Amino acid sequence: ELCRELALLHRVCAVPGYRSRCTSATLLASPLWAWPALLRARDLARDAAEDHLDEFGGLWPETTVTVAWFPGSGLPAHSDNCRDYLSARHISVVVWLGTCGEDFAGGEFFFEAA
Repeated sequence: ELCRELALLHRVCAVPGYRSRCTSATLLASPLWAWPALLRARDLARDAAEDHLDEFGGLWPETTVTVAWFPGSGLPAHSDNCRDYLSARHISVVVWLGTCGEDFAGGEFFFEAA
């Protein structure tokens, strides 16, 4: 149910994204009716990360965004704390709402060795 809510609010609220061929909807730019679903998703993702990392109460979300990537879009290898204003970021959480082979084809998500 939450995934359907997030997909719907993204279709209604998203604007052209920060990269070509993508759209995004941020919590702060979304209408108030969209906040409950975004906040529930953020809390679930934070709780899962805290459980995995044994960091109860130690993670504080800095931003919440839904992003839709369209064919031909991409994001180069990067770290999420690669700019001075992002330097406080130490952990990133990504939640995919689609299934490769069913909802999309291609694409790759990977972690580079430090």
